[in-house]
Amino acid sequence: MPEKKTIVISAVNLRKGGTLTILRDCLRYLSDLIREGDYRVLALVHKRELCDYEGIEYIEMPDIIKGWGKRLWCEYVTMRKISEELAPVYLWLSLHDTSPRVKADRQAVYCQTSFPFYKWSLRDFRMDFKIPLFAMFTKYAYKVNIRSNRYLVVQQNWLRKGFSEMFRLDKGKFIVAPPQRKQAGVTPEEIRKNCFTFFYASTPDCHKNFETLCEAVRLLEKYDAFDRVILASFHSEVFNEFKRLKKQDLVPDEFMYSPGIMGIAKYYILMTLGIDSLYLDGVAVLQIPMEEYGFSFATKRLIN
Repeated sequence: MPEKKTIVISAVNLRKGGTLTILRDCLRYLSDLIREGDYRVLALVHKRELCDYEGIEYIEMPDIIKGWGKRLWCEYVTMRKISEELAPVYLWLSLHDTSPRVKADRQAVYCQTSFPFYKWSLRDFRMDFKIPLFAMFTKYAYKVNIRSNRYLVVQQNWLRKGFSEMFRLDKGKFIVAPPQRKQAGVTPEEIRKNCFTFFYASTPDCHKNFETLCEAVRLLEKYDAFDRVILASFHSEVFNEFKRLKKQDLVPDEFMYSPGIMGIAKYYILMTLGIDSLYLDGVAVLQIPMEEYGFSFATKRLIN
């Protein structure tokens, strides 16, 4: 009987929010994969109770979050020892940005934080001093041993481009894996109120742009412009939801929007063929990405 391939998931720092969801999704998939009998999966986690799935072996490391010294020692010393004890390791996947020193046939890292691109200000020190410190030093934490990875996983294409340029890495080494949109199974009901209500799903951290949302609402109220809000996004799932709500008559007729990527591609093709007058989609504005799927939309002809 052939020996099982060992997969190690390193996630000792993940315990809340979206990162914990990513860990759970990963282990849920691997739990199903184990049933095929070809793999052994070991998860290095903060607490097993946060992500307990059938067939997964666990090593709990709850003390790692107590300081950066412990975290760095774990990544570059402890992880090495664990990988040698488990050898041969088929795949070592680190889910929290850093690339540990390990002995493995193939190594990958999930680059989940965009802190290296965060433009911090002195105000951030007053709100939460850790945030600007993370923004300053996360770049260097990413950089250590990053070239040992066969693949780097990111959620958005702009992160692939940004990290590729920042660390001079081939874009082909990146896997863009946007989070899956899941239906909550909630039946929408129309509730009429004398005020506008916003749901802003986010962890309560000062770098989540809450002040941008508040400033937008202030301006909308000041200029009485709530009926002139425009939906603009390059994510197809946003427009799929928009179309779903529109079919249910939950979107006002005067609602304005910019097309998604497919709508922009449609206009670009028609323009290239010289028949852009046939573009009849009822859009209010045309927001165009600089680049998408490796193809540049920022051409002189399109902009002019």
